Amino acid sequence: MYANDKDFRGIFEKSSQHGHGLFHLEGGFLFKRLWLYIVKSGFRVLLIQELYGGALVSHFGIEKTCSMIKEHYYAPKISGDVEHLVKPCSTCQFAKSHVLHQGLCSPLPIRLAPWEDVSLDLITSLSRT
Repeated sequence: MYANDKDFRGIFEKSSQHGHGLFHLEGGFLFKRLWLYIVKSGFRVLLIQELYGGALVSHFGIEKTCSMIKEHYYAPKISGDVEHLVKPCSTCQFAKSHVLHQGLCSPLPIRLAPWEDVSLDLITSLSRT
């Protein structure tokens, strides 16, 4: 698939004969220094899905998923692909709050007469630390 990739077709051809700048071929795979180059294909989608919602990690969001991919792989414009797959995630839409904080807490009004307000603290058996 490297030979048909529109972004790195020329670099792949030059790297197949000998190393080309930061790129080199090893075992039929194209590397940029230590990072494996991922062609824009279905494998890229599977890789993003596994790093985003796979068994070892779970729904960390766009930026954390991008940083995990960039640790081991090289793919141009991967941030856009990650955003495209992560934004509509129903698990994140359901579980994570997207509401902004409402501001500073304001004090309760001071009552002038006894028994105007009655409050009860139901918190019990908290740990010491």
